[in-house]
Amino acid sequence: MLKSYRNGTAKRIFCSNCGSPVSQEHDSAADTTFFNTGFMDEPNDFPPTYHTFAGQQLGWLMLHDDLPRMEKTILIKTD
Repeated sequence: MLKSYRNGTAKRIFCSNCGSPVSQEHDSAADTTFFNTGFMDEPNDFPPTYHTFAGQQLGWLMLHDDLPRMEKTILIKTD
């Protein structure tokens, strides 16, 4: 069973049994659901396509890839 709560401009979905985060839905990307890979049985099947909040990256974290890095969150185009 899943539960959710609203936190500012995002809706956060989590497991009601253990509290593990499952996904987020952000007002700025209303047509997109962002899933956390940590709860998946096969997380290697879902590699990242970019890194968000690179401006808040911990000093000891070294990411050795060429994926795009967003200073805050993903860039959402609005028409």
